[in-house]
Amino acid sequence: MLSVRPAKPCDANAIATIHVDTWKKTYKGLVPQSFLDTLDVHEKSKFWAEKLGNQDKNFHCYVAQAENNVIGFSCGGPNRTKGTSYKGELYAIYVSKKKQKEGVGKMLFQKTVSRLAEDGFDSMLIWVIEKNPSIGFYQSMGGRKVEMKEDDIGGAPVTEIGFGWKPLPKAF
Repeated sequence: MLSVRPAKPCDANAIATIHVDTWKKTYKGLVPQSFLDTLDVHEKSKFWAEKLGNQDKNFHCYVAQAENNVIGFSCGGPNRTKGTSYKGELYAIYVSKKKQKEGVGKMLFQKTVSRLAEDGFDSMLIWVIEKNPSIGFYQSMGGRKVEMKEDDIGGAPVTEIGFGWKPLPKAF
């Protein structure tokens, strides 16, 4: 049975594992391999344990579970991008490669959007690497390309697309 619930500090290692594994598989050839080689589950686990234990009322993280195993996560909160009219942000959404295309991402997306709406946000933005093979997911969820920016990942320039929802989607 698939379920989505708020993430807890004890989920940090599972989240870190998905975070690192997904980056290494999804972004191979899109960002420098030397950067991907530096991604470490232990280090990310410490980051996530601290982030989830911080009790930041503006940061919300959810995990998707199947048979008590964490198979994906999403996080959101106030938009961190200056100079944009989008109020909320979907910071991250990652699903274990083995569980992609099974509706897990959609469930996580819906939960995060619902929480952003509860917090009073009427719009949302997410930044996605332009060559991300999952870019169609954001379009299928109603996101429109509204912004672009250049970023640096591992010493290499990367173009990111800002997908926006204004207003937030109400039904899926």
